[in-house]
Amino acid sequence: MAQRLQAFASSAAFVERDVFSKYLLFLRRDYLIQEICATPQSDYTKALIGIFSVSPFIVKDLVSTKGINIFLARDAARDFVTAQMMNVLGIKKNESYIMYFARNNFKNVYGITTKLACEARSNHLCEQELYRKMSEEFIVNTVFRDEAINAYSTLERGGILNYKKIRFIDTWASGTIFYALYFIIKLLDEHKYEKDKLVKKKNPTRHKLSFAVANDKRRVMVVETPYDYLNVESEFNSWWKLPKSFYSHYKYKQKLPLPIRSFNCDNLNIQQILAWYRYYSVPFLYEIQPRDFCALLTAQIYKGLNHFGSLNFGHPIEWDYDKKQIIDSSSAKQIGNLLRNMFLVNAVMGYQSNHLQPIKQQNFQKVIKSGRVSLLDKKFGLNNYKTSMLDKVLYDNNEHVVTCHSSMIENLVQNVIITMEFFGYRAIAKMSHTENYNFQYYLNGIKFIPTHKYKESLAILNSVYTKKMVKKMLFQSTYHFVKEVLKAKQMKINLQRKVETIIFDIDGTLTPIKEGIKLVVKCIGKNMNIVFITGRPISFCKQMTEDLNKEIPTQLKNVAGNILFYSSNGSEAFSAEGTIIQKRGNIPIHVKRKLYKLLDAMDLVISSERDYRIIATYKGEDNNANRILANMENIKEEVKSDGLGVYLIKWNMENSDKTLPFNSIDICSSSKKEALTHLLKNEKYKNYIVVGDDPENSDREILRENDISVEGYGLFKTRAVVNYILANRKIKTS
Repeated sequence: MAQRLQAFASSAAFVERDVFSKYLLFLRRDYLIQEICATPQSDYTKALIGIFSVSPFIVKDLVSTKGINIFLARDAARDFVTAQMMNVLGIKKNESYIMYFARNNFKNVYGITTKLACEARSNHLCEQELYRKMSEEFIVNTVFRDEAINAYSTLERGGILNYKKIRFIDTWASGTIFYALYFIIKLLDEHKYEKDKLVKKKNPTRHKLSFAVANDKRRVMVVETPYDYLNVESEFNSWWKLPKSFYSHYKYKQKLPLPIRSFNCDNLNIQQILAWYRYYSVPFLYEIQPRDFCALLTAQIYKGLNHFGSLNFGHPIEWDYDKKQIIDSSSAKQIGNLLRNMFLVNAVMGYQSNHLQPIKQQNFQKVIKSGRVSLLDKKFGLNNYKTSMLDKVLYDNNEHVVTCHSSMIENLVQNVIITMEFFGYRAIAKMSHTENYNFQYYLNGIKFIPTHKYKESLAILNSVYTKKMVKKMLFQSTYHFVKEVLKAKQMKINLQRKVETIIFDIDGTLTPIKEGIKLVVKCIGKNMNIVFITGRPISFCKQMTEDLNKEIPTQLKNVAGNILFYSSNGSEAFSAEGTIIQKRGNIPIHVKRKLYKLLDAMDLVISSERDYRIIATYKGEDNNANRILANMENIKEEVKSDGLGVYLIKWNMENSDKTLPFNSIDICSSSKKEALTHLLKNEKYKNYIVVGDDPENSDREILRENDISVEGYGLFKTRAVVNYILANRKIKTS
């Protein structure tokens, strides 16, 4: 393998004119040889062996021998290559082609299908009604119609529609593209579009369509591991997730509105596959079930092994956003594709010989690093030390940098250089190596940002905080720091506008509470109105009022009326001087009865109940964040006309680990949104800013673009932004 990679790189470099492209080719070559060919016992190599060795089993199970198989590029390319080899060798005769139907060239059809499917789910619509709505969209939406007709014409020109039986195959799907194709073929088989309307054909075609996936996203989403593999939301809100018209009580049924055949891993030698991994310090394997692990391999998921979701090991094609067409990938990607195909040859040979062991690798010649580093120096003009550190970072993050879309790679590397200039070359090189997962997430976030905007964002963060604080934020939480960078300009605008009232969440925003109170007292000293909108009960808020009154200087005691508390997510409100602002409302009994039925159907048990509040906890041991989230959204939908607040919480958890999933749903007689609406009826509070820590859940209703989220940093960031607001306060202080 190493010799083939060396030969390919030498040949490609001979015709490659661009210095940076040549560097990336050599970087990728060196990485593949050193990290895979040279280390057959590494976790990464074993992951690749597993991912490719399951492919013949998938093809044997999913590929149809009747009619034609259409694999969806690019992810399904693994199994398409395998299908071609198995056909030539006579292992499984099949007629298969690969076509590109994805969000890039199918953007409007995909988006409309998702939108209408979500509406179908929310409104309890059947498949026939959804089909009718999509037909209406076809007539009125020109872009949607053009894409649909073009897709059908492409299938027609390619001779695909000459076959009566057509099976579409993907590797890792939830079904949106499948349903779009199903709709287009069904519609245009039966109709033609004439004079702004659909006219039924006299002799309609009747294609028999089927759909198959190596792995159904819905199945993998319920895998229980201590790692959050699949934090994917967009497609899972579609009708495939939990459509009310087809599922009951959130327990999956076998019959789907559009049947999708999923690969059955029963024929795999699971014990053999596990033997490759079990004792090689791959953390999640100690918890995951064998069949779930095989399911991840079929989906080309190896995030626990190399920090990414679906495999981008080396595709020979990519989408050109300017030309809006498929083009050949760079030579740096092509060399990865070569290695992928060699792995697949080994996999098919192993399958034919009835064994699952990798082909033994021969000795290889070590590559020389200096050759590629000199190319990097020519491109960016850095000194030897900086070039060496940059090369180290790019090597450590090779899988991400080289397989990045060609239009973004140079921008990404420029942003890496800016990052290293800002935080220090050695510090970033060290972080890249020791915190590889986090750093690759960071790269994924900044690759989309134009270089000048990225530089501007870091400068803004430095002005609001300090360079020391910014560095601490990066190292403390890469995920949240990416959000900071993306929102830096808006944050500065928010902090510089006129602010006379600060509205605080409490938990996660002002905790530890003693430190939070000190910050609030500082705000009061600057004549700022203070409002708390919190999920905490009235007993906690009254205790906090007492603590505040002890800390407020004597000369400021008269401001207690300017400090308001909305407790239990707005169910009741009072001022720090004791005035009742809003009396507590209760949950009506007829609404409670409706909730009891819902909670019982969802396997949720009531952990705490008051007239104004219900907390329900999942009673099973297999707590799953996605299940709890789906339950919460369903409850919200059912009680949206009753004005209740519905939130996710962690209830009675002995372990205070913030990474643990929510286990309960908090239902209150009011919501934070209602509390904010009530507050703003008083003109006194119109110049306000909200500071909260949970923009995706409990604070989502009150945190807008003009407000400040301290997610991931809590009081550390709250203190910094409040100090910035106070320092720029324009009015006179008392």
